[in-house]
Amino acid sequence: MIPERFLLGLVNYKWILFTRLGEALLPRYHDPACVRPIDRIDERVKRALWWLITRDVLLSTGLYRLPRQLRPAHALPFHLAHAGVMPRGYVRAVRRGLIAPKVSAVEAYTSKGLRLATGEEVAADVIVFATGHHKVFPFLDSSVRVHDDDGRLRLYRGIVPPGADRLGFVGFRQVFNNILGVELTAHWLTSHFRATLRTTPDEQGMREAIDACLAWQEQVLPGSGGYDFGPYDIHCADELLHDMGLPSRRAGNLLAEYLLPGGVAHRYAGLTRSSSAK
Repeated sequence: MIPERFLLGLVNYKWILFTRLGEALLPRYHDPACVRPIDRIDERVKRALWWLITRDVLLSTGLYRLPRQLRPAHALPFHLAHAGVMPRGYVRAVRRGLIAPKVSAVEAYTSKGLRLATGEEVAADVIVFATGHHKVFPFLDSSVRVHDDDGRLRLYRGIVPPGADRLGFVGFRQVFNNILGVELTAHWLTSHFRATLRTTPDEQGMREAIDACLAWQEQVLPGSGGYDFGPYDIHCADELLHDMGLPSRRAGNLLAEYLLPGGVAHRYAGLTRSSSAK
């Protein structure tokens, strides 16, 4: 869980995670067209900075006071693809016994609640099923392969399956700012259907691009299922804009471009007009 504020509670998380400079500290993006000089910061420097940010998270939130199984098992940015914003007062509520967190799989549901894989019985008045879902597409022809044997989505740019001329998905290219991601995906898909993208690989080229992206995700965003790009909001936006032949620089000066939160709607105002004019 990511706190609302970093640097001993002084700075909102969006100034750390939602800027182009912040994304430059992440492992390098898989698409070379979206890699800028700032993204080539030495990996040792990146690891050192993320170690400091991780220590700050533990101190700022008080997570270091909780049992080890409730703390992150790895230094950031390893967990960011599956991160959520920590509720205010969470650590305090855990320490006071108002919240009793359990880290375990659910083995079975009982008449009184549930039984964990550890054998512990947990009484419950209400159980919230927040267990995810399987992505299956029984309505598609068997020749259209949307996911592989491991259940990972196989979509070019996270949008279109190779070999399907008139099919695309809006919503499987998941980033932190999903509303913006969905909006840009819709623009891209419109251009794809109208054959106005700057470049579009053939079916084999799409498959090779998907293989490369999945290999990168497994290394950088393990368990992302082929669709979750986590904290790479700006890089994902750059990729789609580059395909559409639209400028990826969205601010008036370099300081604003790199230091201000970039995954915000007003940065991308006018896309419809730009796309129509093109």
